[in-house]
Amino acid sequence: MVDLFDRITVEPGKCGGKPCIRGMRITVRRVLEILATYPDRTALFAAYPYLEPEDLQQALGYAAATFSDVRVSNATTVKAMRSADKGKGKRLKSAGALFKDLGI
Repeated sequence: MVDLFDRITVEPGKCGGKPCIRGMRITVRRVLEILATYPDRTALFAAYPYLEPEDLQQALGYAAATFSDVRVSNATTVKAMRSADKGKGKRLKSAGALFKDLGI
């Protein structure tokens, strides 16, 4: 049987035991944030040359397989985005910071 997530590693002493990519110090969550930030894969791989296409696929698959179906209302999301923005019409927080604020 083939391990569907053979690139996802969990080591107690690395990144707080969070799931990482191929034993590197880059978490699955960070890969998801990178995917959200770089819609253009060419730019993504230029910025993160140590990531491979299969790393992205496995990170997405792992996230989907472990997702807890937490519901977040649009009102909560908009409120978090506005508080992150602080009314200045400028840049929002990173996806990770927004997820943390929302308790996801």
